[in-house]
Amino acid sequence: MSIPFTYEQAQEICEDFEDLEGTELVIKSQPPVKCEIERICIAPFDSIEKQEFVTGYTATADPITDFVAYEGPECDVLLFLRNVKDDNDLIVMTIEEYITTNGVSYNFPG
Repeated sequence: MSIPFTYEQAQEICEDFEDLEGTELVIKSQPPVKCEIERICIAPFDSIEKQEFVTGYTATADPITDFVAYEGPECDVLLFLRNVKDDNDLIVMTIEEYITTNGVSYNFPG
């Protein structure tokens, strides 16, 4: 179950994981999908606003511009992954999904 972060907490999380940008990650699926972590960024927590944010990112690849319009107090942190074999295949996961599926030990700020 996903929990919302404050903007400041989300910023801290992004800073903690920013070194992952540009690295490869294999998504454990059938068959496995090799991806590059394209961006880690702050996004709205609300599911409808989050989907609009993802749509905006897909169109522009500029999460900073898309996020400026977001005024809500609850945030999430998203990873945008690009399939290395298909540039059109963008995979989005929350930071919590990343941590859980990859066995990363991390204490969220709070």
